[in-house]
Amino acid sequence: MQTSIFRRGLSLMLALTALLALGLTAKAETQETTPAIVALKAEHVTLPDGERYGCTGQEIRPAVTVTVEGQTLTEDTHYTLTFADNIQPGQAKITVTGIATAGYCGTVEIPFTIEKAPEAPTQPETQPTEKPEETTQPTEKPEETTKPTEKPEETTAPTEKPEETKPVSYKLTKGDGSKWRKDSKKDLSFTVNADTRDIAGVLVDGKALDKSAYTLGKDGLVTLKASYLQKLSQGSHTLRLSFADGHADGKFTVAKAADPSNPTTGDNITLWISLLGLSAAAGMALFILKKRSV
Repeated sequence: MQTSIFRRGLSLMLALTALLALGLTAKAETQETTPAIVALKAEHVTLPDGERYGCTGQEIRPAVTVTVEGQTLTEDTHYTLTFADNIQPGQAKITVTGIATAGYCGTVEIPFTIEKAPEAPTQPETQPTEKPEETTQPTEKPEETTKPTEKPEETTAPTEKPEETKPVSYKLTKGDGSKWRKDSKKDLSFTVNADTRDIAGVLVDGKALDKSAYTLGKDGLVTLKASYLQKLSQGSHTLRLSFADGHADGKFTVAKAADPSNPTTGDNITLWISLLGLSAAAGMALFILKKRSV
């Protein structure tokens, strides 16, 4: 009975000893694998470019180097930086804060100085030097003994008044008041007292004609074509020859074609005259024959 109790107590002690040993082993392993956290100090932080900077009117962020046990740490990986009062001249500071998850802790403040920008040297004001008074005696002006020169009489000839240019007067010298018949195949010509090359346009009844309706010749000759005249109505028509500095006006009449039954018009008059001439000739011949027969 006692032996059994002793064995049970011994087994319980052995079990507790084994559990204690396992706990100590796990704690040791945890301590070995977890790195120690390093607290950052001022001696770890340096400013490679010095502690004095000139004012630029903008934010100044000096370069910062953090070294721990010979290892250079990286910003935003092992530590963070913040700046304060780093624009205007005066005392500014940098705050270095360790990142715990990277194994660093603590905060270090590093001061630096912002100096005023040097002012441009000003030139000293120079006072104007007084000009010494001149003490020279006035020189006597010699008397002039020259005789006054007589002013020559002006003999300018009167300027001739330029002749006023009279406006050019254009007119038709031939063809004004002409008559053209509808059955005629001839063109209708006019003559103007100007060079036809200066004519700017030809107008009939106030309407400008196409160049196909007329021709311009030498010696002021202007001809209206029969093909155009056939299109005009019977009656009186106006003609205007336009120039750059004036115009020449005239009139002409378009008459109806001759009536073949009317012997007093057109070619019928010529026919009747011819018939009268033949009749007269025949009468004379008969008279001469009768006289010979007697």
